[in-house]
Amino acid sequence: MSKGKSSKKNKDYTDDFKSPEARKKGDLLLNNTFDKIGNIYSGIYLSVVDEQDQDDRGIDFQVEIVLKAKNETIEVFKLQNKGTLEPVKLLKTTQNKGLISFQISLRHVKYYRNEMPYATMFMLCDVPNEKVYWHPIQLDENVDERVDQAEKEGHESVQIYINPKHELNAVNFEQFLEQIRGSKKTQFYKTTDRDNPLFSDGSEFEVDENKPLLDQVYDLFEYLYDEIRYVPQHLLIRNKPFKKANSYIPFIHSFKATTDNAELVELFASIKVNDDHTLTFTKPALIKGVADADRKAKVILRKFSENQIYWIGGDSGKADAPLRYFPEQECDCVACRYYRLDILGAIKSLDSKPKDDLLDQMKFAYMHYQLGNYIKAAEMLKDVASAAKRSNKSVIYTITQFNLLKLGRLIKNSYFDYQITNASVDFLKIDLDKTVLSSLTKGHNLKLAMWIKNQNFINEPAYQIHESVGKIRNTYQSYIDGNVSRNRHFYELIDSIAQLNSFVNGNYIIFDRWGEYKQLFDTMTEGLFAAYAMKEEQRNNLRDLNDYHIFRMIFDGSQENIWRYFNKYRLTSVSYKAREKRNNLFLMVKNVLGQNHLINDALKIYSPEDGFFWRSTYPFLFANTLCLAAIIEMDDHQAETIISQIVDCLGNGPLHSPDCYVNVNAFIVKKHPQLSDSTLKKLFIFCVRQKDAYAEARMNIVSNTLKFRGIEMKLSKTDEIILMDCILNDDDKRENNIRVYVYPVVEQRIQKKIVKHLEKMLNKKFDAYQYYYAKIYDLPLNQSYFDQFISQSVPDPHRPNIQAMLGAETENKYPMFDMLLNLCFKNDLDLKSITKVNFSGYGDYYDWLLDMDNFDYSKFRVRWIGLYATKFYFNEFRKHPKIKTILEAYLKSKRDIRIERLYIDLYNPLNIESVED
Repeated sequence: MSKGKSSKKNKDYTDDFKSPEARKKGDLLLNNTFDKIGNIYSGIYLSVVDEQDQDDRGIDFQVEIVLKAKNETIEVFKLQNKGTLEPVKLLKTTQNKGLISFQISLRHVKYYRNEMPYATMFMLCDVPNEKVYWHPIQLDENVDERVDQAEKEGHESVQIYINPKHELNAVNFEQFLEQIRGSKKTQFYKTTDRDNPLFSDGSEFEVDENKPLLDQVYDLFEYLYDEIRYVPQHLLIRNKPFKKANSYIPFIHSFKATTDNAELVELFASIKVNDDHTLTFTKPALIKGVADADRKAKVILRKFSENQIYWIGGDSGKADAPLRYFPEQECDCVACRYYRLDILGAIKSLDSKPKDDLLDQMKFAYMHYQLGNYIKAAEMLKDVASAAKRSNKSVIYTITQFNLLKLGRLIKNSYFDYQITNASVDFLKIDLDKTVLSSLTKGHNLKLAMWIKNQNFINEPAYQIHESVGKIRNTYQSYIDGNVSRNRHFYELIDSIAQLNSFVNGNYIIFDRWGEYKQLFDTMTEGLFAAYAMKEEQRNNLRDLNDYHIFRMIFDGSQENIWRYFNKYRLTSVSYKAREKRNNLFLMVKNVLGQNHLINDALKIYSPEDGFFWRSTYPFLFANTLCLAAIIEMDDHQAETIISQIVDCLGNGPLHSPDCYVNVNAFIVKKHPQLSDSTLKKLFIFCVRQKDAYAEARMNIVSNTLKFRGIEMKLSKTDEIILMDCILNDDDKRENNIRVYVYPVVEQRIQKKIVKHLEKMLNKKFDAYQYYYAKIYDLPLNQSYFDQFISQSVPDPHRPNIQAMLGAETENKYPMFDMLLNLCFKNDLDLKSITKVNFSGYGDYYDWLLDMDNFDYSKFRVRWIGLYATKFYFNEFRKHPKIKTILEAYLKSKRDIRIERLYIDLYNPLNIESVED
C-alpha cells in the first residue's frame, strides 16, 4: 500500500512506528522481553547490543546468545525493531485474515533477503498490550512478489503479514531460535553461493589435469587474478586442483587452507623458503616438466600469503605445508610511501605518470582519495573506467563505478564550491545493478562483481568479527573470574580483519571512510587488547603486537578507542615486535614528526580546493601513531630518540589538532621514567621556551619527574627571563599553573621570586584556585591566605549546580569544599580545630569526611571512596580500618570492577612497587 493511499480511518495496519516515543518504548519492551526469557533460560545469557547508529542499513540490534557454562557464544543474529503505540489489530476481511499487517521499507526488505549474510528477524512491539511479535523476513518467500509489484507502482514500502502466534516469550523461544537457524542457513547459501562450483561445465576455463600440479595452480591463479589483486578466499581454493572429489568442499580457517589433495600438500611441503628468500625444491621430481618453476612457485606463494593463507593441509592429521612468502624489497611507489607515513614523498610520487597498466592507474586514483583530493581521484577513475570498458575488464570497471558512486557522496559533503559539488550529481546516479549485469563476460567475474556490488566484502567478515570479539570478551570475563581456558578466537578475528582490509585496500575500493568499516576496526581494537590482557595465562594467545596490528590501528582505528580499550583492559604497556626492518612503527613516528611542519603547505598546494581541512586524514594518522608509540614497550634509546624528534617537531611549527598535542604529551607521560637526567633537563628548558596550548601540561609532567629524582634546575639568565615573563603575562588566566609546577625544581633564588610575585597577585585580588594549586605544590605562602580560602570554601546550597542541571548530580557537589578538605588531608589538619566556621550539615558524604571515626556507617556508601580520588584523600582513608572492613565485605558479596580497582589503589594487596606521583 502506498503512502499516498494510507488513511487513519478504519486502518487495520500499523504505521505509527516512526514516532520517537514509539521507538523508545518499543526498544524498552523488546529488552524487557529478552530479560524475562533470560531469567527462564538460566543457562544462557542474552546480550542485546544497540546498532541504531546504522539507520540506513535497517538494523537496530545485534543479539548474542552466550552459553554461561562455557562462556561460549552459540548464536548471533540481527533485529529490526518497530514499536507501535496503538494496539495491534488482526486483519478481518482479506485473504490474510487473522494476520498482522505492517508496512516496511522496500530497500530494507531487499537488503534483508538478498544482501544480509546473517540471520535477521523483524520485530513488532505492541506497546499497549506489552507483546512482541517476530517475523522471519528471510524465510518469507511470498514477499518478493509484493516487492516487485510495489516497485512497478512506484511505492517505497510493502506490506508484510505477521503471524500473531509468533509472540516472543519463554514458551515460544525455541521456535524463535529454530527460525533464526533457518534464516542463517538460507542467507549463508543465498549471499555466498558457497555450494556451487566456480566453473561449471562449458565455462571458458578449466584446469588441465594432465599438467604438473604446480602448473595447474599457476594457471588457475593467472585466471583468478586476471583483473584483481585480492580474491575472496572462498573463491580461491574451492575448485581443482584444491579438490579431488567432486563432493569435497575445501575451506579456509585461521590462515589455513584444507584440501583432500594429498599430492598438493606434498608439493608445497617440498618447497623450502630460504633466509635470503630464494626457494629450494627438495623433491625435484614433483616439478618435473614445469617451465620456469622458480618464478611460478614464487608467484603462487606470494598470492597465497597476500590472501592471508599461510598453510595448506588435509584432514589426516599430517603436518601442514607452509605457504608464507614475504620477500623484503625496497619500494618507493606512492602507496608504500603513504603507508609508511612519508606523506610528502607520496604527494611527490603522484606527480609522476602511472604505468599503462590499469591496476597501477587504479592505485594512483586510490592514493589521491586517501590524501583527500577527491576531485583528482574521480577524474582518474573516469579515465580508468573508459579504458576498462574498451578492454572488456569488467571487474575493474565495476570497481570504478562503485568508487565513483562513493566519491560522489564524499564530494557532495566535503566541498563548498557549487560547481564542484554539482559535478558529483552524475556519480550519484550510477546504477551498480546495471553496471554488473551489462558488462560481464565470465562466471568468475560475475561473482566478483556481485561480491563488490552487494558489499559482501564487509557483510561476511562483519559477522565473524563481531562473533570473535564476543567470544574473546567472554573468555576475558572468565579469565578475570579465575578460570583458565584456551582462546583461539583472536586468530579468527585477525583472519577476518585481514580478509576485509586486503580486499578493500588491496583492490583499491573506496570504502574505508564509511562508518560500518570503521566500527569493525574499533571492534578489532577491543578484541586485540582483551586478548593481549590474557597473555600470561593463555600460552597460545597474542604475545606481542606486530606491524600488521599497528598498521591497522593507525590507518583504520582511532586514538580515542585505542586509549579506551587499553585502559578498559587495565594494561600499562604492550609488547611490540617489528617484523619489517624498514616499514615499522619507529619509522612512521619519525616521518610524522619530521614532516609535520611541512605538511600543511604541501597539502594546500597539492589540493587547493576549499574544505581540505575536512578531507585530510593527516591529524588522525599523527594522533594514532603517537598514541601507539606511547603504549608500546621500547628501550631507553628508542624513547629518548622519539623525545628528541618531538622536541624538533614542536620547535619547527604547530601541530594540526588538539589530539596531536594530547598524544605527544601522552608519550612523555608514559616514557618519562626511561629518560636520562640530561634529557629531562633539556626537555625542561624546551618547555620553558615553547609556548602552545599544551605546554603547561608538558611542564607539569617534566617538573614532577625532576622533583621525584631530586634534580634542581639551574636556568640561564635568558631562560629565567622567559620563565618569569610567562608567569607575569599569564596572571589573568586561572589555568596558568606554570609557577607552581616549576617551583619545586628551580633554584631558591627563583623560588623566592615566584612566591613574591604570587603573593603580590593574591593581595591585589585573591584567587582561591591559584592559592589552592600553590599549596598543593608546597609554596610557602602567608597563613592569612588560608583563612581567606576557608571563607570562600563554605558551601552555598542555593548556588546553581552544573551537575544537577545536567542530570548527573553526585554527593560531592561543592568543588571548593572538596579542595579545602584535600588541603587538610595533605597537611594533616582537623578542619574543626582550625576554624570556627561550621562545615557540618551539607550532606552525609561531607559529614563522613569531616569525622570518619564517629560517623554513622549505616549511611555510608562505598561509591564515596572514588568521588574525589586524590592521593591525600586515600592516605586519610587508610588511617581508618573501618573503611577497609566495609569495602572487603562489599566486594565479597558483589562484583564491582570500579570498587575493586579503588580497593587495589588504596591498599595495594599485590605489593606493587610505588611509582612517581
